[in-house]
Amino acid sequence: MTRDMVDGMGTSGTQGVFQRCAEETLRVLRDRSDVIMTVLEVFKHDPLHSWFVSRLFILLIRVLCFS
Repeated sequence: MTRDMVDGMGTSGTQGVFQRCAEETLRVLRDRSDVIMTVLEVFKHDPLHSWFVSRLFILLIRVLCFS
């Protein structure tokens, strides 16, 4: 983290609320990894995502080349 980010956390810096929130976040990620992986698998295998990206890319090329 940058000094400005640490300074913005107040007098406790990274040892106060930030550390507690980071620890709790990591605990939840470990305890619920199966749920998180299920959600990520959906995104990984979602064909609509790649179709959208492809169409968006084609539109961008058309705009850049034919403008």
